[in-house]
Amino acid sequence: MRCSRDERSEWPERPRTGKAMSAANGPRRAAKPPVGVAAWLVVLWLLLWGKVSVANVASGILVAVVLLVVFPLPRRQGAVRHVVRPLALARLAAYFAYELVISNLLVTRVILSQGSRIRTGVVGCPLHSPSDGIVTVLANTIALSPGTMMVEVFDDVIYVHALLLRDVERVRGDVAKLQSLIIAAFPTMGALPTAEAAEAAGRDGEARP
Repeated sequence: MRCSRDERSEWPERPRTGKAMSAANGPRRAAKPPVGVAAWLVVLWLLLWGKVSVANVASGILVAVVLLVVFPLPRRQGAVRHVVRPLALARLAAYFAYELVISNLLVTRVILSQGSRIRTGVVGCPLHSPSDGIVTVLANTIALSPGTMMVEVFDDVIYVHALLLRDVERVRGDVAKLQSLIIAAFPTMGALPTAEAAEAAGRDGEARP
């Protein structure tokens, strides 16, 4: 049975497939891995071992990949490529290496000394940038330093447990300096909003007529 031209026009159009569908939806861009965070994790791994070797570099890369796969950074729409500043990253690595040596010496002295009184405590330190990436790098850096550990992050405040708590303001100053060095090394990461802020912005955009 033949159909008239008018009847054909009422039929639903077939969905586009293949290249036509890709062209209609626009080009798809693959998610780029966080190379800057992975590089910083490898640097921290080498500093912990205290020696640069093929085995340490390979194991550091493996640890960084596992951490980023198990604990992935949140994806954002319109995310920008992370920029890493080599000089700022070198200053961050040097500062962390210095603090790592000092912390090891202090913890060793406390362990070896008999009858020493250990004062521990949790200090709330304000966050300069609420970015999830900056908070992740900051928390991992604090955890790798002997005698300190991140407890939680709440309302733009990171709570740090200190094994040798002598001066609260000094702990806050050390965390603030570490934050500034991390933001300087990863400037675009510090400019990104948090996942909660991105979701709120998306909901506000959908609610607008």
